[in-house]
Amino acid sequence: MEKRGWITSLFKGKTKSKPLTYAETFTGYTPQFSAFGKDVTASDLIIQSIRLKADFSSKLDPRYIKNENGTQRVMTEHTIAKVLRNPNPYMTTADFLYKACFLREINKNVFIYPDYYMTVGGERKYTAMYILQPASWKWIEYSDNTLGIRFKFEKTGGAPYEVDFDYSDLIHWRKDYEFDDYDGGANGKPSNDADLLNTLQAYRTICDSIAEAAKCACYFDGILKVNAYGQTDEKVAAIRDNFIKNLRSGDYRGVGVLDNGAEWQDIKRNLQFVDEKTMQHFTDKILMHTGVSKAMLSGDFTTAQKEAFYERCIEPAVISLGQAMTKCFFSKWQQTNGSEIILYPNKIDLMSTSEKVSLISATNAMGVWTINEVREMFGKPPVEGGDVRPRGYNNLDDNATNGGADNGGNQEN
Repeated sequence: MEKRGWITSLFKGKTKSKPLTYAETFTGYTPQFSAFGKDVTASDLIIQSIRLKADFSSKLDPRYIKNENGTQRVMTEHTIAKVLRNPNPYMTTADFLYKACFLREINKNVFIYPDYYMTVGGERKYTAMYILQPASWKWIEYSDNTLGIRFKFEKTGGAPYEVDFDYSDLIHWRKDYEFDDYDGGANGKPSNDADLLNTLQAYRTICDSIAEAAKCACYFDGILKVNAYGQTDEKVAAIRDNFIKNLRSGDYRGVGVLDNGAEWQDIKRNLQFVDEKTMQHFTDKILMHTGVSKAMLSGDFTTAQKEAFYERCIEPAVISLGQAMTKCFFSKWQQTNGSEIILYPNKIDLMSTSEKVSLISATNAMGVWTINEVREMFGKPPVEGGDVRPRGYNNLDDNATNGGADNGGNQEN
């Protein structure tokens, strides 16, 4: 099969043949295309910060939730629920969420295509979700006033090809959705990364200067001073080469021998690099743009710092992705009647060991946790019979429904 041929076949039949024009915007210009920017990714600090966010996002648990009569019901057998658990043949849920988050941080836009087929009754049955990586795209408007988008994909060994989509058929996860009417990021405006790029350039210059200083310091170990006046360049070079040869040969056991006409002057290496406060200033300024603290990046963080990172960087993105999925998967009627996608975090993971112990101690009497749930909190494997949930204050478990007080209550007088 031709490389990326499965993508071509996937999109086949999805395009529209209706007349179209470029979509108008409130800002008064027509966007011709949007291209991914990759400048800031040259920094290791930026990349590591993005990977940290993607790692946290990969731990999320997406669910299809149905709100009915004030209660929430998890839908597990619907095709949407199955796609959330197994996005496509090439990715796990963790892979999918990691990649989507990573691309969103870099490109400010992620387009996800949920593939489906129509039943005889006109119902959509979803089969997979794919993260699209177009080289560029254009916003278009069809003759029926619906919004569309035209993707241009690069093809290895062949000409680029274009595919048109209804915008309503895509999950569009944006970041920094500010000036532009359609895209995240700074399309049509001065780049929001301008200050960051200047800071990165200054930081790179400092790092390069340190490397060059260290390199230059290794060029010279000392100076061989030839005292005889009138020595030619050839004679001076011969004296130098002979001195180095004697040192390397080992015959003099590390001691160089010179005559009265030459003198050795040692050079002491006492390099003065950039002070720590200056380096810290640039590091903090770069990380400020990412929202990731130095403690989170190094792994030396407290529970409070971890919670603050989650609330600032992860939680808003989680809510945004859930709403974007909900908008794509469900009609207005379904949304009004309680259908939604929620990505659940495991907030227990944000707690320290002592906080977990305190939580379990405070709620155990209410029958909140099974034995295996408690073991999972501490990284232990499940045990047989550990999924039984205590009944509560009387410490009766789920299997004890026919004994004790129940038996007594059912006995005839």
